[in-house]
This record gives sequence, C-alpha cells and structure tokens, in this order.
Amino acid sequence: MIPEREYIKRRYIIRDMRYPTSVKLTKNSLLRWFCLSIGLLSEDESRQSVVPILDAFLHLQLSERRNPTIPEIAELAKQPEKAVRYHMNKLVDLGIVETNSRQYRFVLDEQSDTLDLVESFKQHFSKNVEKTLKNIEKAVSEIQRQYSQG
Repeated sequence: MIPEREYIKRRYIIRDMRYPTSVKLTKNSLLRWFCLSIGLLSEDESRQSVVPILDAFLHLQLSERRNPTIPEIAELAKQPEKAVRYHMNKLVDLGIVETNSRQYRFVLDEQSDTLDLVESFKQHFSKNVEKTLKNIEKAVSEIQRQYSQG
C-alpha cells in the first residue's frame, strides 16, 4: 500500500475562471473571485469569512504597510480570532503568506525586497506548478515505459 498522504506536500487549486468586468465593481466581488480562483472558496460554499479576513489583511499590509497579528485582523474583519487563524493558516500553507513572531505578511518576490503582489504570486505559483509538472512527467514516462514492456 502506498502511503499517499505522506507524498502530498501542498495542494494547489487554480481554477480557470472567466474575468467579467462586473467582478471589478466592488472589492468584495473581486476578493471573492480571487478566493475562488485559488481554491480558498469552493463554488458552492456559503461561508465566506475568508473574504472579510483577506480584505482586512490586505488593508493592513498594503494600506497601512504593517504586518498584522491575528487579533488586529479579527478586529478589522469583525470575525472571530479562531476563523482568522484558520484562514491565515490556509494562506501560510498555500505559501503566499508567512508568519514571524505572530505577525503575518505576504511572501515577497525573491527578486525584490518590496511587496509586489503580482510578481510574488506569479513567481510562487509558477515555480511550484513547474516542480509538480516535472514530477508528473516522470510518473507518466514511467507508466508509458512499464506498459510498453508488456
């Protein structure tokens, strides 16, 4: 028996979604679209606490330029600390947020020491997807080899 659970380092969900202009009308709809696109929300999920939590985190990181704590995010998002901790841990597990001494911040682009969300996201996802695809390639190659041998 293969211990599958031990093999999984991280799970990525990237949805291929339409990006209609209506998505950009409000921050809430834009954040919801973003959360759906990277798997923080499922398409039929009624709980949406991740949206105000992400909104508060983005405000504290980008507008106030500081690395907030769970209580600070919870207060601004008007969400329980338990929910904030859960969603912030999901962002940390995803690899796009890091924590240091109870403060949270977006992971910076390796080429820069300033926060550029676009480059950080592109670099993070492309690097990890590329590594994953190489492993899948190896597996498919081995499958083909084994089946070709009869």
